[in-house]
Amino acid sequence: MEEAQEKIDRKLDKLRADLNNASENAKADIQKQIDKWEVQRNELAEDLDRLGDNIREGWQDFKNDVRRSLDKIDREIEENS
Repeated sequence: MEEAQEKIDRKLDKLRADLNNASENAKADIQKQIDKWEVQRNELAEDLDRLGDNIREGWQDFKNDVRRSLDKIDREIEENS
């Protein structure tokens, strides 16, 4: 995913450079492309943030579930010893 962000960043850098060297007629079109790519990059960044949050929450849930299972096994071993 970070690779996709880097690709978008490179595209934006190129478009910004093109914007500086473009004719007045072409500047509006290039700016529209920049605006579009910035929106897509921001959406991707938000998706990655949400993914990171979900992974952290999922990992914590997993650890809690494993701990409960291990505690249950420990109790059963103690009861049957």
